[in-house]
Amino acid sequence: MSDDVNKVNEYTCEAIKVTKDLHSIRLVGVMDVNKFMKKNLSCFCCLCVGDNFAACKNLSWIQEWQVEILISNNTRSI
Repeated sequence: MSDDVNKVNEYTCEAIKVTKDLHSIRLVGVMDVNKFMKKNLSCFCCLCVGDNFAACKNLSWIQEWQVEILISNNTRSI
């Protein structure tokens, strides 16, 4: 059928080491499919869950967001 989804994997990525240590992850943006933001220590208070990190009382204990970039193993030239 013409409306079937093509389920072929176009790329694979290297495993990210120490992912067990990641406490929180979030999307960078819909156009940045190979990037995500991570924290090794984070807070889940109602302010942080609502993306109001600046108002969190735990800022001195939690870490800043860091960008992680996924590297493709099988890049394909177009």
